[in-house]
Amino acid sequence: KSIVVLEYQSKSAKKIIDERIRDFHIVRRIAKDLEILTRAIDRNTPCVPSTTSPSADEIKQLAAWRKLIAWERSNPLKTEDSLLLTRRVVLAYEQCLLCLGYHTDLWYEACAYLEQMSRVYTERGDTHLVKHFLDDASSLYERATQTYMKSNMLLY
Repeated sequence: KSIVVLEYQSKSAKKIIDERIRDFHIVRRIAKDLEILTRAIDRNTPCVPSTTSPSADEIKQLAAWRKLIAWERSNPLKTEDSLLLTRRVVLAYEQCLLCLGYHTDLWYEACAYLEQMSRVYTERGDTHLVKHFLDDASSLYERATQTYMKSNMLLY
């Protein structure tokens, strides 16, 4: 009888290990992709007003941040939790704006994303999250116009 129990436990353990190994390989692949994307980003870049013709470094940084944001929006974790996905995308925008806060288009994209997600949650009937996302978009616009873009009419 104890041999049968041990065999059953062994099969159960093997099944659990196989599932966890699969998850581990997926997470490892995603971590490598994230590392490759973030390697190109210089988070220590000072946030200075953009000139009429941006430097090559600024263009590279903007492209690297856009790739990271697009990657986050593509849901690389394949999560079904859309709230988690939204938080990850907004975090990527927030980090980007710390370095590239004088780019009007980035502020607009971040706010447009939050407004888009509020429409998604409106269709689902979650009024609490709709209000939360719209408030976040409003505070982003306010922060942009009060700190970085005081005289930028595009955001007003």
